[in-house]
Amino acid sequence: PYTVPLLERHGVRLDSVRRTASRDGRALDLSPKEFSVLQILLEADGAPVSAEELLERAWDAHADPFTGAVRVCLSKLRAKLGEPPLIRTVQGVGYAL
Repeated sequence: PYTVPLLERHGVRLDSVRRTASRDGRALDLSPKEFSVLQILLEADGAPVSAEELLERAWDAHADPFTGAVRVCLSKLRAKLGEPPLIRTVQGVGYAL
């Protein structure tokens, strides 16, 4: 039987086919970018992902790496995920879930 690719960690469920995400059963209203970033972090399974890699994978090729787009997106994503915080900044490396 066909199974829907679900990622689940720390109470966050992400359905990459339906493009829905929830935390502890509460639906998250994510923008397409926030969804992509969350998916990349979940797939990394706790390993840190650099801002460059997030930019490369979640934005198009013309994104300016110095705009702070990743930081802004992550702060919005953190706010939507709520408490306790799930995404941590790994100094000099990137971000991890």
